[in-house]
Amino acid sequence: MIRVLSLLLLPHLRNAETMSLRDQCDVWRQVGECARVPALMLVSCAGVCEPHEITCSRPPPADYEHELCAKLAARGECFSRPPSFLAQCFRACAMEDPDRTLRTLAREIENSVPFPRDSPLAAAQFDGAGEVVSEDRSMNASVLHESPRIVQLHDLVSQEEATAILKLAKPLLRASPTGANDKGYAATVRTSSSAVLLEGNQEESVQAVRKRIANLTGYPLANLEPLQLVRYLPGQQYEAHNDFFDACDVREIFRGGERRVTVLVYLNAVPEDGGGGTFFPELGVRVQPKRNGAIYFENYLESSPRRGNPRCLHQGEAPTRSTKWAVNVWIRARAFRL
Repeated sequence: MIRVLSLLLLPHLRNAETMSLRDQCDVWRQVGECARVPALMLVSCAGVCEPHEITCSRPPPADYEHELCAKLAARGECFSRPPSFLAQCFRACAMEDPDRTLRTLAREIENSVPFPRDSPLAAAQFDGAGEVVSEDRSMNASVLHESPRIVQLHDLVSQEEATAILKLAKPLLRASPTGANDKGYAATVRTSSSAVLLEGNQEESVQAVRKRIANLTGYPLANLEPLQLVRYLPGQQYEAHNDFFDACDVREIFRGGERRVTVLVYLNAVPEDGGGGTFFPELGVRVQPKRNGAIYFENYLESSPRRGNPRCLHQGEAPTRSTKWAVNVWIRARAFRL
């Protein structure tokens, strides 16, 4: 409905000579842009949206260099450069040409794929417990929690695939990043190491795992981020956190948008009394790593596609006696861009 109304009103929205910015802002609010493009509305239409209409909880990004951004925006360079430039100079671009900035954001968001509820496989439709088949592999699956949906998958990857991923990624391990240094995010303790398999995405074993997960979840392969290997030594942890981004994080809008789904693959088992579990404190669900198994969970509700579900809060608990190896697979609403 919002998209239909926006299209009907588009000729009026573009006619800056007959409509003041305030009038444009009022119309944008009426057609739901406070929820769809809150960063633009907060910058260009300050004070127009009611707090409950805004779907972000942090301010829109500051320009990386204010004076330079203002000069470039005045020269019309916001839309002749790659989308990453619009994210870097968002405030200057939004103030210089709010209408075109809104339309650029809206076009990007409209490329989001529907939530794949028609998928016949475990992730979207599976009920209870039983066997499912994805690509060339059968596995047992069980639903641990319905909303938000958490599904445990046994033997998602083969031992050969797990060994190949470890061989590729181990030399690349570095201290894991967090959002702690980004303004607006609470500091998060993450003491693990991680490695992103960028070039490794072309390896046969990695491609097989990616294709299997895409098939299992119903999302296009292009929406998957590169696999991220994580290593937790005894005592290392990742404090409770969410995987979704804030709706005002413009940079992530142009990198594929929301992380709708997380698939966490365990490459080794951790003893039941050895810590290392994945714990969802809001749901009271704890999953102990099983070798080559995985958990799937949804970070967004279909009824609220722009606002992450805080009940998906989860924690990587510290193993107490052994090393834990796992792989993060994040799936975006749109094709992922680096």
